[in-house]
Amino acid sequence: MNKQGFTLVELLIYVSIVGLVSVSLVNFVTTVSQIRSKNAVVIEVHENVRAAVDIMSDYVRRASALDVSGSTFGTDPGVLSLNMSSTTIDPTQFFLNYDNGQLQVSQAGAGTTSIVSDEIRISNFTLTNIPGRGKARIRVEITAEYAKDPTIEYQYSQSITTTFRLRR
Repeated sequence: MNKQGFTLVELLIYVSIVGLVSVSLVNFVTTVSQIRSKNAVVIEVHENVRAAVDIMSDYVRRASALDVSGSTFGTDPGVLSLNMSSTTIDPTQFFLNYDNGQLQVSQAGAGTTSIVSDEIRISNFTLTNIPGRGKARIRVEITAEYAKDPTIEYQYSQSITTTFRLRR
């Protein structure tokens, strides 16, 4: 007698194995997708904070003087006002727009430009004038968070404190 096909037990074993492999594959793909989303959020925040600090540092180095009367120290949000040697960008001011959480720069009283992306919201911008002999020094505290999509399940924020010194 020639038997062909699968028995019911063999069929149940095969279906169980395929089901376990499918569930494991879906779980793996979901985990990888979540990790990629988390990494993208962290990278976006880090890159924006780094870029904002680099831009501010560049302007502080090129400034001819710190405009103490135009700056706001010790409060959140602060304002950093720099006297520049070029009249086309004098004064240059950095400030936080609380309406949209954007760190902005204004040059010579012209319009403002945001120095962080729309995906980032700055929740703290505090400046401290560090007294001392010689060149002016300013401590800057910035806290940035990811704000593109409030429904995203992974939120991330980064706080940084750094000090700038005028070269002139």
